[in-house]
Amino acid sequence: MDPMEAALAALESLKPGERLNYTATAKKFGVGRDALSRRHRGVQGPQSHLIGYIDRLCERGLPPTKRMIRNFAQEIAHKYVGNRWVDRFLNRHNIDIYARWASGMEKERKGADSAFKYALYFELLKRKLKEYKIQPQLIYNMDEKGFLIGKLLKIKRIFTQRS
Repeated sequence: MDPMEAALAALESLKPGERLNYTATAKKFGVGRDALSRRHRGVQGPQSHLIGYIDRLCERGLPPTKRMIRNFAQEIAHKYVGNRWVDRFLNRHNIDIYARWASGMEKERKGADSAFKYALYFELLKRKLKEYKIQPQLIYNMDEKGFLIGKLLKIKRIFTQRS
């Protein structure tokens, strides 16, 4: 069992009337006193808000990179976040979030990624729009990724367990 979960279980197992001591419980289980207090009281801290934001990004199909998470954290904290902070954040919240390699584009699509083929596509699109009298407001993206020009490398992305 995770030390934080064990500490929370110990607090929950107190009998009615027994005195609650966050400091002693935190020391016994090797967790932070403030973090234990917030978790026990159900207070949403900045890191919980960050996890929620990551979850919303993943639901939209836009899982963030470590660099993006670091920028988000700096915005929330209004102070500098160190280079290893995101790794420690991922370790602290490994039940909720994880990192995986994601490729920008499948091999089959990579072959179609050229300026010449894009020009052909848009010329054909222009002719068909005119031929079938399609209004601009009825045009939608071609798929969930759109055009990822120059985004062919694998990159590590952060996902939530729910996504």
